[in-house]
Amino acid sequence: SDGSIFAFGDSSTIYQPKAMERAEELFDIADVNKDGTLTLDELRDVLKSASKQYPHLQEHATFLDTKSGGVKRFGGLVRNTIN
Repeated sequence: SDGSIFAFGDSSTIYQPKAMERAEELFDIADVNKDGTLTLDELRDVLKSASKQYPHLQEHATFLDTKSGGVKRFGGLVRNTIN
């Protein structure tokens, strides 16, 4: 694909190689212990730091921040995972 948008019925694909590269870079930065997965703390930290360049990520970081109370929307589900 050359970055074009393809659509067929209700499904579509947008190929964004630069966005995928940046997402992989952010994952590698966030994966502090290099185990190939992100803990909620690692995810929250990378969302906070990346929100300086990508402001829309701040809302996600705030949601995962137990101090802001954002996790209350899902009761104990996220809170129990974070703690």
